[in-house]
Amino acid sequence: VAINAGTITGYTLSGVLIQLFTWRSIFLINVPIGIFGTYWSRKRLKEIHLPARGEKFDLQGAVTFSASITLLLLGLTLGSITDPLSLTLTGLSFFLVIIFALAERRASFPVLDLSLFRNRIFTAGNIANLLSGLAFAGLAFVMTLYFQLVRGYDPLHAGIFLIPLDATLIFIGPISGSLSDRWGARGLSTTGLVVAASGFLYLSGFTATTSYPPIALGLILVGFGIGLFRSPNASSVMGSVPGAKRGISSGVRSTIINTSIVASIPLVLSVMTADVPYNILVNIIGNPTTISGGQIIGNYAAAFLTGLQHSLVIFSALILVSAVFSFLRGSRPV
Repeated sequence: VAINAGTITGYTLSGVLIQLFTWRSIFLINVPIGIFGTYWSRKRLKEIHLPARGEKFDLQGAVTFSASITLLLLGLTLGSITDPLSLTLTGLSFFLVIIFALAERRASFPVLDLSLFRNRIFTAGNIANLLSGLAFAGLAFVMTLYFQLVRGYDPLHAGIFLIPLDATLIFIGPISGSLSDRWGARGLSTTGLVVAASGFLYLSGFTATTSYPPIALGLILVGFGIGLFRSPNASSVMGSVPGAKRGISSGVRSTIINTSIVASIPLVLSVMTADVPYNILVNIIGNPTTISGGQIIGNYAAAFLTGLQHSLVIFSALILVSAVFSFLRGSRPV
């Protein structure tokens, strides 16, 4: 609830800041927020377990994992999905993932305990988290591009138009958490993902003239589905591991969520290059010469809209695959 409330605030506040100042202000404002958060956490948060002593930091694991994520993001960002440079960087990323896995198996104090992935509930829940996170984080980016570059709205209105998405999440999240305590996580999580997939598919049918109420309905569908999925899935994943490993489990879950958020935007751009040449796509998003009053003009508009629609279809497919993993988790750790 707190995270989604912050997201809604971010949608509107970022729009106001961009209108009054520049896009750089949305980064600068986070400096005092970060300082306050650091102070508050050191002052108020208490350790619930004694820190482990005598354990060494897994430098090799941390470096290889960070490098693999960096190469993956560069591969998705610096060209189309068929570009040789993009394919090379992506290939190197997967190679480093293999090196990382081998290093973690030998490490005395691994940064990622791979034994956790022998647990079917833990593994399936986190894969569902990754795939659904890619789609959900990408949706906000796609819809922002749609509202601003296709429809010509300013950043403030684009942010306001996204509020139904997270408002629905805020409402459904606590309810789904309570229901999962009674009925279990598997059915609720899987149902939520199917509902979310239908919402993505529904949104993929928007056009340059679609009125806002149908779009809001699609956002509500996605928010309802993801809200139904998240709380039960988190409870299932965290409850599937021994108490002594819940700190590591929480770290893995957070890493997966953050990775999906970071990777979602490059993924959208890569998918869109199938409809819009990469150099033109970069020009549209980053160069005002291709737009008029914030709106795309000329021959770019139709191809750009098609790229956004195809991104939503891909996201719908990702959500359905995550629903399969959610269903296959079973009801007991294996």
